[in-house]
Amino acid sequence: MSLPSVPRVVPQIGQNVTLEVYQSSHILLRVMDDPLPDIILQPGLDRVFEALFTRRRRLILFMLKRSDPRPVVDFLPRSAKASESTSMQLQQDDLPRLASLGYIDWDREAGEVSKGDRFEELEPMLDLLEDHADEFHASWSNGRR
Repeated sequence: MSLPSVPRVVPQIGQNVTLEVYQSSHILLRVMDDPLPDIILQPGLDRVFEALFTRRRRLILFMLKRSDPRPVVDFLPRSAKASESTSMQLQQDDLPRLASLGYIDWDREAGEVSKGDRFEELEPMLDLLEDHADEFHASWSNGRR
């Protein structure tokens, strides 16, 4: 018997307790007064965070949000030293990953990137980041880990 890939919430087991069973056979017992929003358990959110995982991917997505389509060279640094390694990472990791997630369309021959079929599902997160940038923790902007 196959279980769904998203959690199945079983009726309350006592007060403020839910049992969630995952396809991977992991069971999460949650005890809380204020249950977490369902969105955090959805696989679509994993796609969004994968797309936003690196600075370069975030840059690509924000640039496309503002102007679509864009030449690939727009995503490369201006310094020649950094450009070669960044170009390799961009073409071997970032662009293929974003394309496989459906957030961008990458025309390798034309050297152009445009919004993909799923870009729309990502836009609310981009809006959230942009609209609330001044509310994020200060260490996020100064490079401290």
